[in-house]
Amino acid sequence: MFIAPAYSFSRPANTTQYAQNELVANNATAGLVVPMRFGVEAVNGKGRVNAVRFFTDNQNVVTATFNLHLFTRDPGVPSNGDNGAFGVAASEHFLGTVACDLATGAFVTATDKHKRFAITGGLGFQCPMGDGGMALYGLIETATGATYTPASEEVFKATLEIEG
Repeated sequence: MFIAPAYSFSRPANTTQYAQNELVANNATAGLVVPMRFGVEAVNGKGRVNAVRFFTDNQNVVTATFNLHLFTRDPGVPSNGDNGAFGVAASEHFLGTVACDLATGAFVTATDKHKRFAITGGLGFQCPMGDGGMALYGLIETATGATYTPASEEVFKATLEIEG
């Protein structure tokens, strides 16, 4: 079975440049950041993430290089809000990181940018029972060595290609 859960959010209404290793999120206040949630109920909470499709509605991004960090349980409130240093309280449920370089080879239109990132060998997962249900969670970080100037209220969307 194959499923493709997706999650999208709009970042805050500013164009403040990101430095390397900063959180890209839905809110500038740490306590209000909501991690991306990818429901995996269709595969009974276990499977393999084989690829990520990454989208932004900012077609002008030249240095758009991000990391999508995936977790098998909600990582909790990040240390900072949007545009702050990336950090989470605990890494116990960390699944893996997918490097998402939209600066080269992305499909670009007059209004957006999209690229698929295959994961060699995939990321096998089994969600723990309990709080959070059957879901994977994600947080986006600007990559090491990258800076990024966003569009105001830019939309980010990630879709996971999962084999159950």
